[in-house]
Amino acid sequence: MKTLEEVKEHFKNANEIKSMYYYNETFKFSEVVDGHVGYTFMDKLNARTIYREGIGFAEIISYKEIPVPVRDYVIDTPKHYDNSKGTLYKVANERRWNSYLFDIVKRLERAEKKGEFKTDLEKSINVIQMWLKENNND
Repeated sequence: MKTLEEVKEHFKNANEIKSMYYYNETFKFSEVVDGHVGYTFMDKLNARTIYREGIGFAEIISYKEIPVPVRDYVIDTPKHYDNSKGTLYKVANERRWNSYLFDIVKRLERAEKKGEFKTDLEKSINVIQMWLKENNND
């Protein structure tokens, strides 16, 4: 006979379980308790056996999504990047900038830092011209 801890471990990531006794019945899983004929899943309305000696475990139909832990990654960025107050991507997302505006601001922001001032300004002008041209076609 499995212990309550072993049954809990088996079902710890279970989301949906197939009934051992009722054909095609499935139910959402939440907690294992010690039942009268084996170990039982309990919800507010029903009790369902999920493990029974000699029969085994109920079938797990689906598993809970397990969040992936966020780690602090070291990002090797060029010297002209200063993300100490957040990235430009974060600002653009928060302000809901479209791709044209983001590209223009990105180039203007880094123009002097990167050492390609004139080139970045010319590229910004090109993007502004594309934005105007494509906006006039609407």
